[in-house]
Amino acid sequence: MDAVVRLTEGSTARVLIKYSIPFILTGVFQSLFNVTDLVVAGHYLGDIGSTGIGIGGQLLYLITNAAIGISAGGTILAARHFGKKEGGKALGDTASLIVINIVISLLFTAVLLFFSGAILKLLKTPAPAYQIALDYVRVSGAGLVFLFVFNAIIAIIRGAGDSKFPLYITIIACLINAGLDILFVGHMGLGGTGAALAGIGANALALILSLIYAKKKKLITLTKDIFKKLHSVKDILKLGIPIALLNMTAAFSFMGLTFLVNTFAGDDALYASAAHSIAARYNGFAVLPARGMSGAIAAITSQNIGAGKYARNKPTLLVGLAVTLVGGLALFAATVFFPEHIFRIFGASPEVIAIGKSYMRALGFDYLLLPFAVCGYGITEGFGKTKVTMAINNIGSAAVRLPIAFVLSRLFSLGLLGIGLSIPIASLFCSVVIWIYIIAKRLLKTKAPAREQGQIIKF
Repeated sequence: MDAVVRLTEGSTARVLIKYSIPFILTGVFQSLFNVTDLVVAGHYLGDIGSTGIGIGGQLLYLITNAAIGISAGGTILAARHFGKKEGGKALGDTASLIVINIVISLLFTAVLLFFSGAILKLLKTPAPAYQIALDYVRVSGAGLVFLFVFNAIIAIIRGAGDSKFPLYITIIACLINAGLDILFVGHMGLGGTGAALAGIGANALALILSLIYAKKKKLITLTKDIFKKLHSVKDILKLGIPIALLNMTAAFSFMGLTFLVNTFAGDDALYASAAHSIAARYNGFAVLPARGMSGAIAAITSQNIGAGKYARNKPTLLVGLAVTLVGGLALFAATVFFPEHIFRIFGASPEVIAIGKSYMRALGFDYLLLPFAVCGYGITEGFGKTKVTMAINNIGSAAVRLPIAFVLSRLFSLGLLGIGLSIPIASLFCSVVIWIYIIAKRLLKTKAPAREQGQIIKF
């Protein structure tokens, strides 16, 4: 296939950095895509807009994580097939992933159209911001199919070793979304509906361009025979569902934090909710470089295993961890020392800044701990052990982060500071457990066990 890049040859450090930097930057621009809605809303609609788009955005972020997770399963499987030089099976991976994502997107669309109002009320969305949040979520739900299929296409392109095109197309989508946000929200006054329409338009164009590119590189067949190539559905779901649940549980735990904030803040609910919404959206942006490195490590590890080159996995993990820690240190410094500046970027009022800066500072410590967790997830998922990373992350999110947030914020009366501290504590837990698993299962071994010699590892 024209687009296949061998990730199993040359210096492991050079391969990882060359492949991961576009991967990471793609995550950054994906997050900027989402952050733009909140920034524009904050500047044109004030604290009410920040709260409405912020809370609605958390619900959409939950669903976006499902798309990214399922598609990551396709990346891992396709990378394994490319590593084995089985291009025909990779075409089946593409067809299978597209069909899976279409079906799942339609299910989520139905949920948002019929139940988004009830969900927003369950989250105790402040009344002044409710309608903006509802419009944003419902209209965005109608365009989910573009988002899901776009993620499917770029997942296979990444599996082929090409991390540059997903970056380029994401930058284009980000710029279009920003321009449409300013037009629809700022100049036409369409509020939450305008922000949603901007995202739909940008995703639709990105999908069209991605299909053209994948077709040109022979990574997809758009003929009527596509439905005869769905042999990978089971394997993609087996790999992708745990990653999707991992991502969704992390996002869901932030929705749980939103509920806590909206219930304990009392008269300051609007300001506290706006502060939390901004911090949550900023965090979604800040963690994506680490998550991007995790995905890069998983894809390279999977190709290495497909090619039988196990010795390349350990340096891949260690170099990835070192790079991610450098980025985490920079984020830590920015978040801890300049929280007021971050809030101002989102158009926050002085009241929101005053109530939220301690939360933001506590959140900053997460960027020193998260690299150990997500890089560990990457090597583990490269071996196809996605259920393990799902279990660890879900326990960290649901059984560690939420209870600690409740105890610190309510019982110890730390408020938003307690919410912020719960996040790095959960990452510390996940980091310790995943590294214990990696060492115990000898995932950094330099050669395949005898029973795996000459065959692909079973998923």
